[in-house]
Amino acid sequence: MTEEKTSTISNSWLWLGAAISISEILTGTFIAPLGMAKGVLSILIGHIIGGVVMYFAGKIGADTGMNAMETLKISFGSKGGLFFSVLNVLQLVGWTAVMVVNGASAIKVLLGMEGSTATVVASLLIGGLIFIWMALDVHAIAKVNSFSVIALLVLCLLLTYKISQGAAAVAATGKISFGAAIELSVAMPLSWVPVIADYTRTAKKPRLANGMSNLAYFVGSCWMFIIGLGAAVFTGYQDVAQLMGAMGLGISAVLIVILSTVTTTYLDARSAAISFRTISDSFSEKTIGLAITVIGTVIGCFVPVMQFENFLYLIGSCFIPMIAILITDYFLLKKQTITASIDKVNLLMWFAGFLVYRLFLSLSTPVGTSLPVIALVMLLSYAINGKRYKKQSEQISEAYAPVD
Repeated sequence: MTEEKTSTISNSWLWLGAAISISEILTGTFIAPLGMAKGVLSILIGHIIGGVVMYFAGKIGADTGMNAMETLKISFGSKGGLFFSVLNVLQLVGWTAVMVVNGASAIKVLLGMEGSTATVVASLLIGGLIFIWMALDVHAIAKVNSFSVIALLVLCLLLTYKISQGAAAVAATGKISFGAAIELSVAMPLSWVPVIADYTRTAKKPRLANGMSNLAYFVGSCWMFIIGLGAAVFTGYQDVAQLMGAMGLGISAVLIVILSTVTTTYLDARSAAISFRTISDSFSEKTIGLAITVIGTVIGCFVPVMQFENFLYLIGSCFIPMIAILITDYFLLKKQTITASIDKVNLLMWFAGFLVYRLFLSLSTPVGTSLPVIALVMLLSYAINGKRYKKQSEQISEAYAPVD
């Protein structure tokens, strides 16, 4: 069946909607101990690092027409790539649950609801709307999403104005290094690296859509981080829902929470379905997406999802070495076809990169963890695979050489 093509504008709205998220605002509040000037600088540096990686991941999908998990088979093999499909499904189910929990918690505070029953009701409200989003067809989603993002832009402009009217800076509690703040900022665009090619590949103008999608996400995500940072620095609030309530936003705050959670989590659930179909195509993408939505909602209803920062760092440790190897293979070594069932060398390099990332987390470098790990893994990959691929190419050439 031929896939329906999407426009550059609808892709841009889609990724702007993904960026406008309670989780991104919440992460911005963690950076508040740095103050506004250093905090904004760390946000911009982190988003540039993560955004460049996200752009190249999307470009591979735009160039090849492969979805995100299929592109990984170029480096890790037709079966080796399935390992990352499993990891991606798990992280996206986790994201779905995190988003439902964050959205439900904010709604409870804004509406003055308490208790476990209120948590279930608020989670079911969020999950039910995501379910409806998932059930719509591509064209309906584009229209509904565009309307929702426009509404969110207006509401977030109001929220930004309210924050800017805050009193003199309040001393933020907690402690964070500049490098750790950069890493938190890298982590958000990085979490979309195993996803973006799912959407660039189906665009009418894939390369233009990739560029505009990344630009929309960069602007929106930086804005949300700065809202969270400003909220914590200028008002003293580090709980987004309490901040909105204190500003008297009322129903506007509830709409921000609901719409931002739904537009972002829809992408999580849909991409989890796309990734799952690279493992098994027994069910349709929509059926799997609906099932993922239900699972994430159930987790949100009954399982407290904690340690949000650690979840972001876990994503980084899994996907930074993975994408560094793929970018090196595709763009530097020009390997653009699947040539193996399981590429053990690249899988071992990925595991080494995973361990190095975990090590660097404890070192607190001035530029965060992702950038030095990307550089190290790319250098290692180029050195090992440059020779290895050349040897493989020579062996193939010899095998097919004409016999005199």
